[in-house]
Amino acid sequence: MNKLLRLPTLSMAMLVAQAACVPSAPNDVPDTVEDSAGKAGIVGGGNASITDYPWQISLQTSSGSHFCGGSIIDANWILTANHCVQGETASQLRIVAGITRRSQSSSGQIRSVSQIIQYPGYSSPESGKDAALLRLSSPLDLSTTSARAIAIATPADASAGLTNAGVNATVTGWGTLSSGSSSLPDTLQAVVVPIVSNASASSAYGQTITADQLAAGIIGVGGKDSCQGDSGGPLVVPDGVGGVKLAGIVSWGIGCGDARYPGLYGRVSSFASWIQGYVSPNSAPTVNLTSPSNGATLSGTVNASATASDSDGTIARVTFTFPDGTTINDTTSPYSASWNSTGYPDGAATIRAQAFDNLGAASGVSQANVTLQNGNSSCATGAVSASDTPISIPDNNTTGVESNLTISGAGTITNLTVSVNISHTYRGDLAVQLVSPGGTTHILSNRAGGSADNLIISNLDVNTFDGESASGVWRLRVQDLARADTGTINSFSVNITATCDGGGNPPPTPTGWSASATPNVATVDNGSVCNSVTVSGSGNASEVQLDLAGVHDWRSVLRGTLAHNGTTVEAFPTGTFARQGGSFGFTNRAIAGFSGSATGTWTLCIYDTDAYGDTGTLQSWGVHN
Repeated sequence: MNKLLRLPTLSMAMLVAQAACVPSAPNDVPDTVEDSAGKAGIVGGGNASITDYPWQISLQTSSGSHFCGGSIIDANWILTANHCVQGETASQLRIVAGITRRSQSSSGQIRSVSQIIQYPGYSSPESGKDAALLRLSSPLDLSTTSARAIAIATPADASAGLTNAGVNATVTGWGTLSSGSSSLPDTLQAVVVPIVSNASASSAYGQTITADQLAAGIIGVGGKDSCQGDSGGPLVVPDGVGGVKLAGIVSWGIGCGDARYPGLYGRVSSFASWIQGYVSPNSAPTVNLTSPSNGATLSGTVNASATASDSDGTIARVTFTFPDGTTINDTTSPYSASWNSTGYPDGAATIRAQAFDNLGAASGVSQANVTLQNGNSSCATGAVSASDTPISIPDNNTTGVESNLTISGAGTITNLTVSVNISHTYRGDLAVQLVSPGGTTHILSNRAGGSADNLIISNLDVNTFDGESASGVWRLRVQDLARADTGTINSFSVNITATCDGGGNPPPTPTGWSASATPNVATVDNGSVCNSVTVSGSGNASEVQLDLAGVHDWRSVLRGTLAHNGTTVEAFPTGTFARQGGSFGFTNRAIAGFSGSATGTWTLCIYDTDAYGDTGTLQSWGVHN
């Protein structure tokens, strides 16, 4: 009979399961463990100290009953088995870290669980995908010797042989002595077991062992294994430099220590990108505009330079933006650009730099406020506010709503600031754009801010419209792109500095451009599929909006990028769509980061970011202004 290595909780009283979680930390694994034959919960192992395995935690019911293990991979995160959390809610669970004896739980670090995140597509341990993350209500103190995070094994570690057959791994937990037993040891147990190839495990079990599983045990000998109550706990391997890495999550098997069947574990390296997406999401790069200096007085040719760095990627480019709207990209460090200021009005101006990394993340903007002196004059409109507010924002509506204001008698824009006040119950739902009389779009917010309330922008410098006519209708467009939240546009105003040219030039006639495709191509599991369209005619790439439609087995794992004329930006991150199968897509999604002409090739790439056999189809997509 197959065993799952978890003990039943009240909500899962009929479940018989074996599972284990694998933690992460730089600690060495002891060469030996104390012999406790006949007493060990881990079959064939011995007593162990939590200071030797400080990533190990006890997963308990809220009332304090141990039923699974887990591993500390971050102060806020525990990795455990998916089957350990089936039928459970976060409020029913707690973890205890820093204890050798279960009876001393009150002296450990006790944390409640605020969120359970199950690896998508799970059906049973035998089918793989047996991994889950637990977000803690408050961070653990990892400065002690009894509670430490452990590093997870990555695909690169697997390729380097850290989990090859024959490698001695160590599994720990408070599980039972033998299969079917209900008696748990009080003291943490540990045992060393060699890793077995998936081919050998498949032969032993007479069934396919999926690639996201890892086997360990002594085939033909037995006597050393994990057992009920160890589920979700860690299986660790030497990292080759004196430490260990989390390689497996206790999952399932037939019997405990049976010579015919090795124990089976979730292969952590297969889940690495999914784990890192929650625990260590892509960090934004940083940029520093080093020249010109803030407050400088400039004329003629202006030379700008910047430094940029990225902690978890590489710098793809630094974009310099000058007062008249000119943008120049530099892809090579040291980053620099030059601009001729002689045609720009005298007075205050701003020069900006922004960095983009190879994963699509953008830095904040570093800027210098300077004074230009070329013998030209300028005028200002003063603050102009919309009179149509307040306006209610419709929930989950891609059409959105607009607030408008009109400016007349102004010339060519040399500087613009915008102020917006929006009250909302979840501002991470909002896409907010400012649209000029000429149709140019600037993204003020693109689903940023998470669950925080309200969006307040005060006198934000926007250079996207520099060089356009200020006269005409300015539109603040707001879209709520998710369900169950409400909000209101309370106020909207712009303050423009423009040339004194007797009323300014008429706004340019908006040029409509678009291109679309219906590729109906399959997505690639743990890979990417790309498709291109061509825009002809004229238009501004900065105005691009994206339409997308498709279906997928587990759409939350999808990520998209959009590329044009050598620039690639993130079109949407993982987690944009709900964690379930079905249709995915959107219309009129404004994409920031492009400049210059819209003419030419646009390429959309859809990435499936896990390796669990999910399937899907990119049905149709298009770009337009």
